[in-house]
Amino acid sequence: MKTSKRILVTGDFIQDHHIYEGVRHHYADAGAGVSHVEKLGGAALIHRVLRDLLKNGDEPYPLMLGMQDRDETVSPDAPPIPDNYQAYAFWRPTPKDDNGKAEVWRVSAEMGFGGTRPGKDADVWPPYVQPEEKVDIVVISDGGLGFRDNRDAWPVQAMKDADWIVLKAAAPIQAGALWTELSETYREKLVVVVSASELRKSHAQISSGLSWEETLESLGREIVSGGALENLPKCRHLIVAFESEGALWVDLAGCPKLEQDKLETVDCHFVYQAARIEGDQHRNRDGRAFGFLSSLTAAIVKPLALNDGIDFNDALEGGLSAMHDLLENGHGPASKEADGFPATRLAGVINDATCRYSRAQLPLSSLLGERVCPDDGSGASPEPGGCWSLLREVLKSNNCACIDPAYDLAKLVVRNGPIALESLPHLRMEALMSVDRREIEALRLMERIVGEYKDRKKADKPLSIGVFGPPGSGKSFAVKQLSKALLGKGAMLEFNLSQFSSPDDLIGAFHQIRDRILTGQLPVAFFDEFDSQNYKWLQYLLAPMQDGAFQEGQITHPIGKCLFIFAGGTSRSFETFGPEKPTTTSVQTEQQREDYKAFVFAKGPDFKSRLDGFLNVNSPNRRHLPAVRVDTDDVCDIFFPIRRAFIARGNLGCPAHTKLDIDEGLLSALVEVETYEHGSRSLCKILDPLKSALPGRLYLSLIPPRGQLALHTNADDFLGLCREGERKATPPGFTGEAQRARAAKAIHETWEQLGVDQGWKEDADRIDYTDLSSFYEASNLAAADRMPNLLELVDLKLEDGENTDEERRFVRNKLEYHLELLAEGEHAGWMDWHVGQGWQLGPKIKTVLTEEPEKRTHTCLKPYAKLSDLERNKDRNSVRNYLVFAEAAGMRIMPV
Repeated sequence: MKTSKRILVTGDFIQDHHIYEGVRHHYADAGAGVSHVEKLGGAALIHRVLRDLLKNGDEPYPLMLGMQDRDETVSPDAPPIPDNYQAYAFWRPTPKDDNGKAEVWRVSAEMGFGGTRPGKDADVWPPYVQPEEKVDIVVISDGGLGFRDNRDAWPVQAMKDADWIVLKAAAPIQAGALWTELSETYREKLVVVVSASELRKSHAQISSGLSWEETLESLGREIVSGGALENLPKCRHLIVAFESEGALWVDLAGCPKLEQDKLETVDCHFVYQAARIEGDQHRNRDGRAFGFLSSLTAAIVKPLALNDGIDFNDALEGGLSAMHDLLENGHGPASKEADGFPATRLAGVINDATCRYSRAQLPLSSLLGERVCPDDGSGASPEPGGCWSLLREVLKSNNCACIDPAYDLAKLVVRNGPIALESLPHLRMEALMSVDRREIEALRLMERIVGEYKDRKKADKPLSIGVFGPPGSGKSFAVKQLSKALLGKGAMLEFNLSQFSSPDDLIGAFHQIRDRILTGQLPVAFFDEFDSQNYKWLQYLLAPMQDGAFQEGQITHPIGKCLFIFAGGTSRSFETFGPEKPTTTSVQTEQQREDYKAFVFAKGPDFKSRLDGFLNVNSPNRRHLPAVRVDTDDVCDIFFPIRRAFIARGNLGCPAHTKLDIDEGLLSALVEVETYEHGSRSLCKILDPLKSALPGRLYLSLIPPRGQLALHTNADDFLGLCREGERKATPPGFTGEAQRARAAKAIHETWEQLGVDQGWKEDADRIDYTDLSSFYEASNLAAADRMPNLLELVDLKLEDGENTDEERRFVRNKLEYHLELLAEGEHAGWMDWHVGQGWQLGPKIKTVLTEEPEKRTHTCLKPYAKLSDLERNKDRNSVRNYLVFAEAAGMRIMPV
């Protein structure tokens, strides 16, 4: 890995004191005692990671640290470090993960800085170095310790000469003389790296914890003109990290100010974990560490140093993986002596990312949260807000309109399982899975509410949650999966109030709940059909909800800490629960007014006011607008076909990684039919006769007869879709041997380059394609042959010609959105070919590409689901380079 770029790392420095807990609590005890490690921190952390990241064998690297008389250790001849610049933290063995079998060093207590905050005119430590030679890249770590206002410390000439200035920013953001200088004088070559947590220390309102869309929208509103962070984009590239789970790269392309009419031209690249949200890893781990943003900043510098062009996607994936690794593994195994910040380990992770991240490219205008779906011509007015989502960006890659249902994606899910959605934002709670932004936000809100209640030490009354939805929407299923995910198995007690005959039955239920609490559990009491019998039971539920107690004769019994979940059977949403309240402007009949009076008499409004939260569950049909009492389709709901796909696979008992062989016409009918009369119950009734054919192919002949179909859906429409849904012919692949060979050569050369980039191959050790042995040449040809079939899976094809820039962007996005599904197919094809050549699962042999392999074993000859993310990245990288392979063959990739 060579670089001719000269890099200066400067900014705020500190002296880190890492105090590692020992086990010797008595002088005579055996084992390790307390260990005190002093290392240079602050800007030095970036320097340390870059030193390992850009290392090329034993050759020196053109990397300078902008301070005198210091390296990683404390030099005895160096001037003393002021207390203000010394930071202390206690580290202790902490369970690495949930199984608790291994422990790592993580911070147990942050002691903070020594001394007192220096006055305005105090000297700023340390003595700074001004480089004598030209510097190509200046990296500045601004920790708010004084460098930003100490002009004498700035490398002024280096900043003028440099091609790039990379600023790791800290709060207060957009403040200080350094920011003014950089943003006004050097904005065209300024790269700003900052964390969302630092931005939140300003007046910016940036949300977190519910959905990536909500987080991105709130950030987008703050950085445009008029927002609290409108000066932040005064740079060439802005990178905002959302802990280890994601990062947004805004390519500003020299825009002086983000005006409304320019937002479509500003590209945003979002690298994120599709199944997580900001802070998930931190919430699920005890302890923490330091140096996260330093790791990401070093990763960002790497492509600039190696002249790799301005594409930070790989760098972000590596940097985020390093952040994840730093929290996961801390300062290393607790069984070994720690030695401070693990720069070498993190540099290795940056070079070869160990975590799976999805990628999305979209205009900044998408992030402003102002889009609503257009009226579909039916007169329906969709609810404003919450319309835009990353999944809608995916569907645009199919040239769909905003309101076109996700039929094609749903078919991929039915055939291939959840892996078809692994590259897209989703939430999984046990067997419950959703890709609908609104559902995800509602479920995460429930998770947050329940989590806060669970952690509350003193709770003397139940947490009450209402669950609403149309018949057949799966309310009971949703409640059970939510309960299992948040509180574990065995926590639920079920009561169907429609089967209760008297209040004594309800008192018996309360006693069962109390008995469970006395065993030390946090039970979930699931009251189904709570609104049955004309809301009869509401009056008896109010006291337990409000006071945490129930009356039995003259005795009052406290209930204690538990969850009450109420599932209704009369309303499709919380908003429509109970009759509409009369107002001075509403037009109501006398019967409607009487119905509302009866609802008030039954304590309906009181019940609603005592709920701590609610969840609206959607059926397999298109959702109705929740706040509108007349059944009105929500044209924003384009995800109902995917809900059908989940229900279908669940009803058929398909394990997550099982492929389903199903007739194309039958699949089209199941996914695309207009309505299921009784929701999921009707869909399951149609699917029941198909189970007898599993694990074989599901044919049209297995569906119920027309009369039975008519009970559950429009039989004519269903059968018509069955006849129309013929599978398309397989598109052709390479049109000649020369094209195939050129693609194979490109595949080989891409892997050689990847080896150099990741540090496991020296540049001088590259093997020319013409020097490959016949086996390894055939292996590359087989990889080329896999491309047409895998592209067909997502409705793409190879054809003669050259892609335009717009077509390349389209294809790149399409491949990213379906990356995990395609990578699984790539691995399966690679494995089938090797097994056909006599290979077996076993130790990986040393590869000599110019020779025929003698021992034919490989550690990756196992299903994709059993590979590590490090191993899966090989298949992902193959798919991401399909455009390169096609163009090398003189072909282009186009929609089918």
